Amino acid sequence: MFVTGACASHDESLGCAELVVSCPGDAADQQWWSAKAPTSSQLLQIQGGQCGSWLAFIKDTASARYDAVDLGQRVGQMRLRVVVSADDANTPGGTLSLFADADTTPTVSCAIAPTGGWFNWLVVDCGPLALTGLHSLTFKFSGTAQYVFNLAAFGVVRSGSPDCTVTGPKHYD
Repeated sequence: MFVTGACASHDESLGCAELVVSCPGDAADQQWWSAKAPTSSQLLQIQGGQCGSWLAFIKDTASARYDAVDLGQRVGQMRLRVVVSADDANTPGGTLSLFADADTTPTVSCAIAPTGGWFNWLVVDCGPLALTGLHSLTFKFSGTAQYVFNLAAFGVVRSGSPDCTVTGPKHYD
């Protein structure tokens, strides 16, 4: 289980609830990072407040780099999973591509579809991630709308693991 610290709701009856990513399995099968503090970024904003932060207002060609990310030395195939949200009325979603170190070829890419709202967080499986050890990871975002989607967290999960879920209030009022 991973608590992203993102505020899932400002509904006063619910308080400010944290988003919790739950992936069945033990710690050896998964590892998660919050997206709220990239080493560098462009064409996006860090959104949040007292409940936490995430990447928002992400524009086409935006990027976020995370230095010294230790993906560990896991046995078996791992997959990249991301916690995202996108409003159906304002965006068709977009594409997330992950680059490792100074490589100009994406390590993995995935389509991100609208999730039902800017605060309706879902876990998306982006596919196999053939990286281990220490890396600088750069996420690049593309899409056709003004803003493509929000990103709260990213993780590596062992292939064959059951789907992860996000719990907590999902709508921003």
